[in-house]
Amino acid sequence: HDMGLIACLYFPLLAGIPSLHFSASDWLLRPELLFHFIQRYQASLCWLPNFAFSYMARRRETMSGAYSLTNMRAWINCSEPVRRKSLRDFAEQFSDWGVAAQALQSSYAMAENVFAVTQSRPDRCLATVPRAKVKGASSSSGSDGFELIDDEYVSSGRCLKGMSIRIIGADGAPCPDFVAGEIQLRTRCMFEGYWDRDGFRRDVFTEDGWYRTGDFGFAANDEIFVIGRMKDIIIVAGQNIFPEDIEVLTSQVPGVHPGRVVAFGVDNDELGTQSIGLVAEMSGEFEPAKADRMERDIQTLVVAALGVAPRFVRVVPERWIVKSTAGKISRRDTRNRFLNEALAGMELQNATRS
Repeated sequence: HDMGLIACLYFPLLAGIPSLHFSASDWLLRPELLFHFIQRYQASLCWLPNFAFSYMARRRETMSGAYSLTNMRAWINCSEPVRRKSLRDFAEQFSDWGVAAQALQSSYAMAENVFAVTQSRPDRCLATVPRAKVKGASSSSGSDGFELIDDEYVSSGRCLKGMSIRIIGADGAPCPDFVAGEIQLRTRCMFEGYWDRDGFRRDVFTEDGWYRTGDFGFAANDEIFVIGRMKDIIIVAGQNIFPEDIEVLTSQVPGVHPGRVVAFGVDNDELGTQSIGLVAEMSGEFEPAKADRMERDIQTLVVAALGVAPRFVRVVPERWIVKSTAGKISRRDTRNRFLNEALAGMELQNATRS
């Protein structure tokens, strides 16, 4: 895919530098392999999705080795919205191996633009903006005693040469700084459209030639902050709920498989709004009684953080959640599977109990 193909294959070939590739499934089973190869080959750049930083921080206690990572110039958080907590946990867990806070960087990239659109500056710590300062973004009600979700958004950096970004509101007008809207691009390496079963489509471009990414975010001080996908926003009684926030919260519940959570909207015709649906995979062998306890814990945590309760929560066995051909979790296909399988089973169960 774009991150692996461009950043980790074509770019090293073009620059004349060596690159190392190994199986993603091997890394999931033994995440310290990454550190082993970094030290062995003195690697200096690494692109990772946000969940990988959280995953490795949570797995630190299972790592038996000790590694020197001081040669790393940049750990680049790419392909998902950047989370402050993920980066902070990663830096804290591996600081004794040489992970420096200023080496934690970010990028906004996509296959439609060949690869990168923005990049943070390697010599500076990432910029952040408080949620409360951003108009159109969701807020957290919070809870005493521990941090539930980030109270700040993290920058994905500034536009690279030849890249232009604008933020457009629902009314079609450009948004000023700190106001969230759709991220639109116009670049010198942009694709021309999509091929699908109906032929070649260019309807993703505006009349004046800007690509509608479908990503939701905002600009501040010439930097871009990505919040999530517009089509995935869940609207509950007029309140915007971002599934990424729910997924980060749920991943904190003991027993949940890290990074294997999907939240989505389920139409509620009776109330004329949407309800929150949530699927989380259980780590290890599936236990129904444990799943019931985890579902209650998830409900409690989400209500405490966001002030709204998920209507449907389902803890499922590993590998239940659907992935795309690129290896990413497919929110749409997982939602469809939930509606076709899990939701029907939950309604039948509730009817039997009543």
